[in-house]
Amino acid sequence: MKAELVQAAGRVFGSVAEELAFLFVTPAASDEPPDEPLLEAAAGFRGSHAGRVTLVAPASLAAEVAGNLLGLDSAETVDETQAEDALGELANVFTGHLATALWGGRALVNLDPPVVSPADPERWRELVGVGARVWAADDRPLALHVWLLQE
Repeated sequence: MKAELVQAAGRVFGSVAEELAFLFVTPAASDEPPDEPLLEAAAGFRGSHAGRVTLVAPASLAAEVAGNLLGLDSAETVDETQAEDALGELANVFTGHLATALWGGRALVNLDPPVVSPADPERWRELVGVGARVWAADDRPLALHVWLLQE
């Protein structure tokens, strides 16, 4: 990702994660994938600008996001579908906020519904290899990649 996009994405993702999911994110110390099941949430957008956001996170972190969104005391009561939906919603809200941060009121974009699927360490490394940034939330890493179609 280009430097200005990296800065904007980091700023917006930190804000959305904190305000929506009550997660505090910081740059991760390592870009290695965690040793636990992973989920991938992808959200595209198109219109005056086009691109795709991909977020890969441990399933346990997705469950925590779901618990926080639902106001639960513990992520242990969250089922798999709720965790997947929550990670998709985090990716979707981030995508919308990023479009606004990058292009302001000039952005006439339509958000595609997020798609959530299982991921593996190879997918994580693939995203990091093409410029994904790795963040840490509650000591768990997550990879965030933003791809913009060249204008």
